Amino acid sequence: EHKISEISIQKITDTAHVTRGTFYLHYEDKNDFISRSLAEIMTGFFDAVIVRADYVNDKWQYGENGNFRLFSINKAFDYIEENAKTFDVLLNKYENDDFRAEFESKLSKLLSEFFDQSKTMLNSTDGSKFSTDALSDDILIAYLVSAHIGIIQLWLQGGMKYTARYMTKSVDQINDAIEAQFPVSGFFVSQL
Repeated sequence: EHKISEISIQKITDTAHVTRGTFYLHYEDKNDFISRSLAEIMTGFFDAVIVRADYVNDKWQYGENGNFRLFSINKAFDYIEENAKTFDVLLNKYENDDFRAEFESKLSKLLSEFFDQSKTMLNSTDGSKFSTDALSDDILIAYLVSAHIGIIQLWLQGGMKYTARYMTKSVDQINDAIEAQFPVSGFFVSQL
């Protein structure tokens, strides 16, 4: 409801219906509260949307013990839809650039790990399938991360006039076109 710079400990304690003493039992100060709260939101999101899989017979086989961590588009849109107000504030309102930067960083790190793992493990079966020789990995990662976050922001800004299912289908179609040119970009999945 407020810019982070405008949040006071008094507003926090009043909203949470706790005393200042209780607040200070758990947090050093406002910045500690905000930092830990944003970290919890980030962790909750990625715990909900990252799935495990193995690449078997030219398709992903999902399972808890899978070697690859993939980003489930449909789980992401469902999670954001359930927490729309929070994500709208953090990605679109009040200049919360720190959250967006951390979100981009986490997604970029996961995608980079996927690229490295794909090239190492899957090149043994089909080296050309996961090649990105025509394009630098950092450029492709930046594009994919920015595109996915941008679509989420657009969806939130538009009042989520499309369902999470429609958004998943639309993004999946775009990703299929990209994956046809750059198969290693298959980090973003919607088969769950």
